[in-house]
Amino acid sequence: MKRTFVAVALAVVAILVASCSGGSKPQATPAVTAVPGASDATAIGVPSPTVPPVDTFDGIRLQPLTLGGDIPLPAGLVVYYNVSGYGKGGGPGELRRAYRDADGQLRVDSLVAPAAARITWQATDFEHGVVAVEICARGLCASGENSAAPGSEARLVTSDDGGISWVDRGLLPDDAFVLAIVPGDIVLGSWRPGEPERYWHFPSGEAITPPAAGFFPAVIQGAGLVWAREGDSSTDIRDWSGAEIASIGRPYASREAPRFVASAIGGDAAFRTIWFTRDIPGATGPGVGGRFVLARLDRDQHATEAYYQDGEYPVPVVAISTTEILGNVSTPGDAGRRFPAALIDLETRVVHPIPELSPANGSTPFVRAALVGTFARVNTGGSCLNVRENPAKLWDSLGCFYDGVLLRLRTAAEQTADGISWVAVETPGGRAGWAAAEFLER
Repeated sequence: MKRTFVAVALAVVAILVASCSGGSKPQATPAVTAVPGASDATAIGVPSPTVPPVDTFDGIRLQPLTLGGDIPLPAGLVVYYNVSGYGKGGGPGELRRAYRDADGQLRVDSLVAPAAARITWQATDFEHGVVAVEICARGLCASGENSAAPGSEARLVTSDDGGISWVDRGLLPDDAFVLAIVPGDIVLGSWRPGEPERYWHFPSGEAITPPAAGFFPAVIQGAGLVWAREGDSSTDIRDWSGAEIASIGRPYASREAPRFVASAIGGDAAFRTIWFTRDIPGATGPGVGGRFVLARLDRDQHATEAYYQDGEYPVPVVAISTTEILGNVSTPGDAGRRFPAALIDLETRVVHPIPELSPANGSTPFVRAALVGTFARVNTGGSCLNVRENPAKLWDSLGCFYDGVLLRLRTAAEQTADGISWVAVETPGGRAGWAAAEFLER
């Protein structure tokens, strides 16, 4: 199995399933719902033996996306991304967070401690503030393109506050990798050449047995913990008990199965994306390139609008409004294979790169997730800030959050009690509470 596809290929049927039944393992509560009113799983992905007309998709005429001018990162967004070493056996790379503060200044934070650690695998659920990463503490650890070298050492570290404070969970076996996060549980896997893959729950160590050859555990938004298998002609999804959920045919000569863009704004935006190979007239060499197609879906999961861009590997990741998509895109003449973070505006059909997210060394800022809203940064001067159930000291604490943690503001209004001005906030885990205004940067 090529483990490099695990992080990007699993949103194939994010909204095809109302729930995953069966099994005793915990099911993930979806942070967002990609499409409201999900219906029959067989309604999408009918295999096609021929390459489609270059100007249509599912019967919808394609509208071209054009490259526009650079823009700054918009306010009201918190973007999580990896500064990656893909192509070098380096895994996802450094994990960063970027947002604009109340003064409009760009704030960029490295989210892994120690900061110099190399991430080889990761699983994230930023909507609930949970992150699990495998860091290479010594030597050359296993990644998507290499096996672990003798004497290497990989450790599992986790965070439940969005990546500010971390807990070292101990050493991982050689060639282990982080697959998924579910409530109270982390799913790990291990692969060695010539040996069958194995999976287990952390921290219990309980083994996970696939329902059939080629299936691996994964979390899909809207479906929870499931089994997935990618074949030459389809992607197959089963629930945790092994019952089939869907078999999604690969369209055309697609390099990737159909997938859905996650929504940071709830169930108001639904988009299906495809990237497939096609002949490009006039191209040098073999004349084959890529075409990315982004289709807007209605509640019955039928395409109502479709857009395209030709290039190497554009990757939309998250819908931040009903007309805006955040991700990575190709740019003309990009011989260095660097794909900048960008905002796709579907109203104008213009793609705007966001160069201030690109590291100075030219690495790609691979966008992973985004949160929409107004946030305040905890700043106590070296301690931690209690978030109370209600605006008074007598109420229980929902958690004590360290400097750098972002709390979503529920309202701008303040209440005074115990001589303290209290602000209504939401913890990284999504719990509503109150925090002292004097320790928040707003």
